[in-house]
Amino acid sequence: MVSRSLAEKMGGVGEVVGKTFVRDSNHGFPFTIGGVFEDIPENSHLRYNVVASLAAMPEWSTTNWVGNDRYVAYVKLLPGVDPDGLAPAIRQMQERNQDMEGLKKAGVDLSYSIFPLQDIHNNNKEVKDMNYMLLFMAIILISIAVLNYILVVISTLIGRAKEVAVHKCYGASGKNIFGMILSEFFLHLLISLLLAAFLVLIFKGKIEELLSASLSALFTVPTMSILLGICVVVFAVTGLVPTWLFMRIPVASAFRSVKESKRYWKLCLLFVQFVATAYLVALLITISRQYDTMISSNPGYAYENLVYCDTRGADQQARDRAMAELRRLPQVDMVSCSTEPPFYFPSGNNITIPNDDRDLFNIVDMYFVGDRYFDLMEIPVVEGSAFRPDEANADKIMVSRKFIGLMEKTAGWKGSIIGKSVMVSEHSQGTKLFTICGVYDDFRIGSLKGPDTRPSVFFYATPDCYNPPVNILIKMHEMSPENLAEVNRVLTEAIPNQRVEASVYKMDIVSQY
Repeated sequence: MVSRSLAEKMGGVGEVVGKTFVRDSNHGFPFTIGGVFEDIPENSHLRYNVVASLAAMPEWSTTNWVGNDRYVAYVKLLPGVDPDGLAPAIRQMQERNQDMEGLKKAGVDLSYSIFPLQDIHNNNKEVKDMNYMLLFMAIILISIAVLNYILVVISTLIGRAKEVAVHKCYGASGKNIFGMILSEFFLHLLISLLLAAFLVLIFKGKIEELLSASLSALFTVPTMSILLGICVVVFAVTGLVPTWLFMRIPVASAFRSVKESKRYWKLCLLFVQFVATAYLVALLITISRQYDTMISSNPGYAYENLVYCDTRGADQQARDRAMAELRRLPQVDMVSCSTEPPFYFPSGNNITIPNDDRDLFNIVDMYFVGDRYFDLMEIPVVEGSAFRPDEANADKIMVSRKFIGLMEKTAGWKGSIIGKSVMVSEHSQGTKLFTICGVYDDFRIGSLKGPDTRPSVFFYATPDCYNPPVNILIKMHEMSPENLAEVNRVLTEAIPNQRVEASVYKMDIVSQY
């Protein structure tokens, strides 16, 4: 099934049913379009353009209850059913299908829970924190604007006293004065709203980039009703306060000089305004410094002058050809490849050792890397050595420093671990041993907001590895648009009939935050 928007790109809603297509990542697995569904709303927590049946998945994927259970599941309950009341039945389901004793031995307590779909964002801590922060800043900004307006009105109060008194002398009632002042403020509010709408349209692209939502999704009926409510409150405060002051002006002020001082009003309002402004400036400086700290923090590897290209779907010969051509470029310092970039969130596998049926702990599996990967990324090797191109590396594994500490705790290993053997669940298939040839310094996997704290491992990329290193890493002598364009030219020529484009690694690091 494909979405309406995708169907229109592929020739039209009425034309795509029955057509067959393949994905770049799997050319040997075609899909036939069986139907078209309406586009998923932008405010949905799941956004997709293609839906395939689970029946199309290989059997090991749909029958594996541990390690491949990352499907999003939806449960439609009968009216009046308490979601928490299903916990015992869900536990029984686990006991029927999962090795609970084996999980317990491995120190894992695996459980499932269900919760209302409408709470998926409301109960998210990050969403709550962001809402509170934005709400607080909005209150400060609106308060400053309101105080500014009232302060301007009060500063002109003495000057306009005779004007109001003269209106009263010519028969203007309190109702007339009330309407005159409110209509004046209504005009100011209308002009400010039009100016705000103009600014929103002018900076549409930046707003949508910052909020990750289109304007049509932001300005819906519920949000517009909230905005209308805010305008009513602002109108009431900034309209009624000046009106109350003007209506208290005596008629006699038209015939004599009024020197009543409003200094204390001004000082009180200015005090509140200065405090709010100072707090807002301090808050923005703090946020700016936090942001600068995140994007400039040291992740434990070097990514200056580094670009990479995801060649998923290309055959190995084309990938090797591209790497060979890139190494010949004078702009390029070093070239290597990897299955997983460190800023991704890789999957994991379990570590076991011979003659021990326990799963000792779970690791971040960085899968396969090519020659000189550690030199290119400048990840320090603290013990042993990195993979050497002139040696047989298929049965070797490199582990992080944190791996040593966990092996000491779980397996009782002492001293150097170089030359010792372990099994890795997905790679070993229960029997194959991998010899540890090197230990590298721990580096950050994921982002600074939520780093993966597990130990990590690397394997060497062989021609027949099942999860090939599809990311080509290119270390440049100097980063420039011209050099990047030359890299893209080589990639396009070496890998024809496929869209390949090098990405600046640093830009992807920044985009995490």
